[in-house]
Amino acid sequence: MDDFEPNKVYPSRRSWDRLNQTLVQADLLREGESSSAVFNVAASFVGFEAAVTFNDFVKEYSRQVSITDILDDGALDKVADFGINDHSALVDKFDKSEVFKAELKSEQVHNLAGYFLTLPSEVAMKLWTVLGSGDVANVTGLHQSVVNGKAVSAYIVELLTGNAPDSK
Repeated sequence: MDDFEPNKVYPSRRSWDRLNQTLVQADLLREGESSSAVFNVAASFVGFEAAVTFNDFVKEYSRQVSITDILDDGALDKVADFGINDHSALVDKFDKSEVFKAELKSEQVHNLAGYFLTLPSEVAMKLWTVLGSGDVANVTGLHQSVVNGKAVSAYIVELLTGNAPDSK
């Protein structure tokens, strides 16, 4: 509804499509990489403001983690440098997907256990709550899991009490 500024490029569906075609053809899209070439090409197709946002997205793309990255692939390296907000966002993805409504495969439970053991306490309990709203077999499976010699049940006790469990 505003007035258009002269000599300003505005994005449209067609300009985004053409930008994609150009970047793919020029092989400029590589995960986690951004360059002045990507920025300049994007600015010419979709405008300066959209190019800035797109460039930031390309830089941070490697930080995009899907549910299947964790459950199916066990790609814990993708979340190694996550902060509490990043983990919370990923747990929200689990919740919205309702993936825990059905029983998980044993390998998925093992991968989930590995992820669970890396979580800060607040996020771990949030994931536990999300998991508890689904199939009981998933809760039982996670509770009984052991990853690299560390039991999930012991980690839960540690979270709830604030102390490492007695190793007697």
